[in-house]
Amino acid sequence: MPMESKEKYFPERGIYFVDSSEDDTVLIAIDPRYTPENNAVQWFDTVKARLKKVANFMEVSPEKIIFQDEDGAIYNFESMNLEIFNEKVKDQIRGAKDYKTQEEMEEALRKSYEDRMSY
Repeated sequence: MPMESKEKYFPERGIYFVDSSEDDTVLIAIDPRYTPENNAVQWFDTVKARLKKVANFMEVSPEKIIFQDEDGAIYNFESMNLEIFNEKVKDQIRGAKDYKTQEEMEEALRKSYEDRMSY
């Protein structure tokens, strides 16, 4: 699938639950971007920046983006809501709190990103 612009694939700002049966180190993507110049998806996961070269986009919708990287690993990005956070993410993050609203959760995850990026 040819990539015309990164905005077509990821919104300006977004937080995603990331799942990959081939890569058990992924969990969260904050503001992922597709960069056509290097044919890669890059994101921050609250700990470090990541970059994966894209071999093939398998599904692209507002709620979900699935791609295969050059090594054959499949990455599933699902727009994260509070229910997904509580069911799939919360227990995997040290010090994660109970958030009452989507906005509160997003603010806390973004703060971790902004704190790391201010070094």
